[in-house]
Amino acid sequence: MKLLLLSCLVGFCLADNVLRYQPHRPAQVNLERFRTWIMEHKNLKSFTWSDCGNSSSTLKVKNLIIGPDPVVLPGDLNIGFDLDITEDFDDSLSGSVEIYKKVGAEYIKIPCIGNIGSCDYDDVCGLMEQIPQCPQPFIDNNIPCKCPFKKNSYKMPSSQINVPEDPVPSGDYKATVLLKHKQAFAGCLKVALSIS
Repeated sequence: MKLLLLSCLVGFCLADNVLRYQPHRPAQVNLERFRTWIMEHKNLKSFTWSDCGNSSSTLKVKNLIIGPDPVVLPGDLNIGFDLDITEDFDDSLSGSVEIYKKVGAEYIKIPCIGNIGSCDYDDVCGLMEQIPQCPQPFIDNNIPCKCPFKKNSYKMPSSQINVPEDPVPSGDYKATVLLKHKQAFAGCLKVALSIS
């Protein structure tokens, strides 16, 4: 990755020199431009997300915020979202998660080990019952973190949640989450983020 970045930077500088060659100007102008570009692009990793659902989705994510970027664990995680649930979700939720970690130039699928990783979940509500207490920002914004979920729009402004342990190795990740309600497609979310 660093080699690729360095190659791109060298190519950028060479192309700039060829296209803007001016023998009467000192070479330090391009060096200064290179330094400026490095400072503007020193953090090339960024959080991205997309709602990968379709017109029949009963869960639609309209906005998702996760920060800092890259995410630093353990530490304070800023999370915010805006989503719509268009039908009541009772205790009949199932889902699947696929997580990929970047290793070299490739993304490798993380296996499911102890219900963590790329797993299928037949009883999402049962898993949520294990949450001892909803985080305070959920409580403050009247957002449930356990089943049932009523048909509604749920919005949580960017809020700080402390993650006291570091359960995830640093690196670049991609994940896809699929949710089903009563065995029918409910929604899909894709995210890509970096953890340091």
